[in-house]
Amino acid sequence: MSSTDSVKPWTHHRARIARNVQGGNLEAAEQARRDLRAAKLEEQARAIVASWPELSPATKNTLRAIFAPPSTQDGGAATP
Repeated sequence: MSSTDSVKPWTHHRARIARNVQGGNLEAAEQARRDLRAAKLEEQARAIVASWPELSPATKNTLRAIFAPPSTQDGGAATP
């Protein structure tokens, strides 16, 4: 394993925070903090979803039907 394998995908946000604080740009530092929090939450959410069991084919079909765009093949307009 190389040293870059252990680098988290959000570490550049930490560098942005430091750079902006040192440069006195506190608004940009606060935005970088928000971006860091969002990136960490995304990483946690992805880890949780990755731990879920595989969906069955029937469940996948049900989800496809739920999230499919409304059909307009009957000539009528799709309802919102």
